Amino acid sequence: MTLIEILLIAVALSMDAFVASIIKGMTNTGKSSSSDIFVAFMFGLFQAIMPMLGYFLGEKVSQAVSAFDHYIAFILLSFIGVGMILDYFDKKKEYDETMFTDIKSILLCAIATSIDAFTVGVTLSCLNAEIINSSLIIGTTTFVISFLGTRLGKRMNNKFGKTASLIGGIILISLGTKILIEHLAT
Repeated sequence: MTLIEILLIAVALSMDAFVASIIKGMTNTGKSSSSDIFVAFMFGLFQAIMPMLGYFLGEKVSQAVSAFDHYIAFILLSFIGVGMILDYFDKKKEYDETMFTDIKSILLCAIATSIDAFTVGVTLSCLNAEIINSSLIIGTTTFVISFLGTRLGKRMNNKFGKTASLIGGIILISLGTKILIEHLAT
């Protein structure tokens, strides 16, 4: 995978954390940057760890399914993308503004927003991508986007946070389609 493809995956994966960090920014009444940095760090850390876990578990699986890896990549990325798009259109789903009251809730949210990164790690394994660099790029991108999200959240209201899910979903589906088309064309 190219650097641009990894960056696109990183941006798409960080959309859930971006939405959550906007809520964090909206609920943080203080002007302290240290809590914003902590939230961004936790999101980035888990987004970096989860693809590695998926990759190493997926490495065993990828040897058996290398003939179908492009289909697997397409299905997994599309599945995650569709889920993100459905979240955007789910009128009943609201983000809980009290989810950042303590460290435990921040950790749980960081884990929850990084679960899809585990699946992407399995996909990266099937594609024989370089996992250390990919995970560092994903984690760093999520850190930056989450930090910006907390800052942005201080300036906006709750209506706009879910749009990030739609954008992330579209990016993941597009990337999965690109991988499928490239492999079918060869």
